[in-house]
Amino acid sequence: MVVIASKAKIGVKMKDRILKNIRNLVIENNDMSTDQKIVFCIIVILSGARGFCWVSNVSLSRSIDLSVCEIRKIVESLEKLELIHIEKKGNTRRLWIKGEYEEEFSIVDPKKV
Repeated sequence: MVVIASKAKIGVKMKDRILKNIRNLVIENNDMSTDQKIVFCIIVILSGARGFCWVSNVSLSRSIDLSVCEIRKIVESLEKLELIHIEKKGNTRRLWIKGEYEEEFSIVDPKKV
């Protein structure tokens, strides 16, 4: 299993807030499948204080042992659930945390980045 490390710098208070909100808003969310919860939590952790990350489907696939096709479907489903926003830039994409989750997990405005 490949471990994805986050380069985002977040303080102790931010980490505590993220962990609390993951428990309250994600783990206890009965509308999300287990795989959706895992992928969303990875996106949240990688996003850190920025509110977005550049993680690829291949990296996600390697880290949680799902196929790239399964990851693509999960990421698309997270966008349909309005949990994330996918911003495509050339051959890459940025995954933004969205909605009530944006307020709980992020401290930046996507328009200012």
